Amino acid sequence: MNSKNSSLIVFNMRALLFFFTFYFVGLSESKYFKTQNGRTFFIEKREQYTWFDAVFECSYRSMHLFSLENDIQFKDLQTLLISDDLNIGNTSILWLGAVGVNGKFTWLNSWRPLTEFHLWKPGNPDNYRGKENCLNIKKDMLINDLDCETQCGFICENNNNAYQNPNKYNHLKIVIQNNRNGF
Repeated sequence: MNSKNSSLIVFNMRALLFFFTFYFVGLSESKYFKTQNGRTFFIEKREQYTWFDAVFECSYRSMHLFSLENDIQFKDLQTLLISDDLNIGNTSILWLGAVGVNGKFTWLNSWRPLTEFHLWKPGNPDNYRGKENCLNIKKDMLINDLDCETQCGFICENNNNAYQNPNKYNHLKIVIQNNRNGF
């Protein structure tokens, strides 16, 4: 084979690779969703991530796992999960941004204890086999505790949270100020 034919084969292989990459990536479904209130979510439906993997995946996108902060935010997510745009199955399990021990959970983004007991799936949290320390949700919008090593999908939300409490870090400001004043 001469160098001209060899170069032509390499060129054709590269062109073919470019075409397939462009074609399949271009047609892949978007995993970013924007709600009517301007909230942006990234939702991965494939159930192949542990809770720890999901935390990393959200962080990689400059986002965090969904942490409930108020009813408006929850309604945004609910509207999205039941919409035809997302096309999520009734059995899809998605990680949330909360962890806990012995049935007591905390939302990671706000470090606020989970007090929304009406959102629990009946009979939960049950801490089955003493291993269920992470939270998930399904299309039915009921929260469930699950082993953090279970493979699920996940829900990320923007870090620049439109619902974020502007006084969220006031306690840190007080500690810093007290340190400066020698307390």
